[in-house]
Amino acid sequence: MLKRAITHPLVRRLTVREYLPLAAWLSTWALLGLAFGHADAVRLFAANTFVQAIRNLCGLEMTATLAKRIGTPAFARSRSRALRYDLLVLLATLAVVALLSTILWQREMAVPAAMIAIVALGVPARNPGGVLVVRRDREVPWRLGSSAASVVGAALVWKLGGEWWQGALVIAAREWVGLLATLLFAKPRAEAVEPLSTPLEFAELAGRTEAAARKRLTYRMAKSVLGGLLGPLGTVIARTGRGARLDARISNLIPRHRGGMALLTLISGGTMLFFLVVAREPSTLVLAAAAARIAASGGAALLWWNYGADLVDDEDDDDD
Repeated sequence: MLKRAITHPLVRRLTVREYLPLAAWLSTWALLGLAFGHADAVRLFAANTFVQAIRNLCGLEMTATLAKRIGTPAFARSRSRALRYDLLVLLATLAVVALLSTILWQREMAVPAAMIAIVALGVPARNPGGVLVVRRDREVPWRLGSSAASVVGAALVWKLGGEWWQGALVIAAREWVGLLATLLFAKPRAEAVEPLSTPLEFAELAGRTEAAARKRLTYRMAKSVLGGLLGPLGTVIARTGRGARLDARISNLIPRHRGGMALLTLISGGTMLFFLVVAREPSTLVLAAAAARIAASGGAALLWWNYGADLVDDEDDDDD
């Protein structure tokens, strides 16, 4: 009975996709806190959250869309087109990162500004790195590789008495280690059950991005509520729901209403700006970053609203 439970596909999925990365993530921040103090660790956490929010706002759901064409004559042309799109995504992401870092610098928050710039060095590993390894099933190697890298890197920073900028490099490097682990150890990705023979079109890409943004928003809202009520246990529950794909099912059940999405995005964006204006590091910076995650998902949904589509079998986020 126990062996059957351990080998159950859902249990394996939750362990690899959610629980092990969460344990590694918590260990990473605990070690970084020991290495250079609570205040700078919280600032770095906020900086990483801001970078992930910017990536969510500017990104396109490239990998899952392109993977549906593996094994078809349209794949090579589609990958070339996806690479061009992803390079534009990278430029847009870095531009917003530079803008935010400049704003923080002008507000005499030089350390968080520098942290954001350093953490953003990991962005190219995903965009366009994800396109470069789309033929490989990156789920296990990327998650476990990046998780191991963050724990080992944080342990080294702690052991050697490192500083905050070294911790920021660890957070950036984990993305590159995940990419390297995928290149070295990932198995070929299985061909889609119903592959698409037509070249990738921007409308399809935008539609999947809008649906993924709504799904991501569902997860973020659930995590915020559950985390606020139950603390770390709430985070575990939220990640369990995501691993079981409940966030995708719930997001598809919620009616699409542009006005409601705009209101939520406006409120969360306003909250972010408020905490940035009144910021007294580091606590309010974390609140601003948390609001930015919600605003970014809502903003991405609004940006591609007219292309909206249902999301099926998309890849889950692993960017906590």
